[in-house]
Amino acid sequence: MLSIVVDIDEQWAADRIQIERAQVAKALTATARQAADDIRQDMPTRFTLRNSWVQKGIRADSANRSTLTARVYDVDPYMAKQEEGETWEPDGHVAIPSSARPSKSSPIPRMMLPRALRSRPDVFKADFSTDGKYKPFPLVGLFQRAGKGKLRVLYLLKDEKHTKPIWNFSDQVSRSVDRNFEREFENQG
Repeated sequence: MLSIVVDIDEQWAADRIQIERAQVAKALTATARQAADDIRQDMPTRFTLRNSWVQKGIRADSANRSTLTARVYDVDPYMAKQEEGETWEPDGHVAIPSSARPSKSSPIPRMMLPRALRSRPDVFKADFSTDGKYKPFPLVGLFQRAGKGKLRVLYLLKDEKHTKPIWNFSDQVSRSVDRNFEREFENQG
């Protein structure tokens, strides 16, 4: 019986493994950055963005040869409730803006914030929740006299605020990684 031992130089193998690890790390980093870009581009379709700060909070950490792990994350802790949903019950009331802002996409002016409205003589708090004629829409809120016996609802005061999960951050990252990793790996080779 004839046998031949075939082996490779250990240093060559170690170098080849390091080259492969570097290639995977670069592909992971590029994929994570692409996923972060995809999420930033999708945010205006899901949220009313008044500036770019929320989009700037989406970040990607680079992978390296030793860990082979890249990470896509959001630095803003309040965005977690957009992914998971939340029911918030404060000690008092939650002021839900009804007509306190000029339009749905504009910020509320400082002079129309609930605390600033306290000193205005044309604004008052009223509880119509116990009155039978308002039963379909029981209201507790901040109202403004709008002239000639008309009232404008500035804020509805609620006992709790529900945030529905609308973001799907983790699903979006997973889809982007599935779509882009192989291409990025091939581009590194």
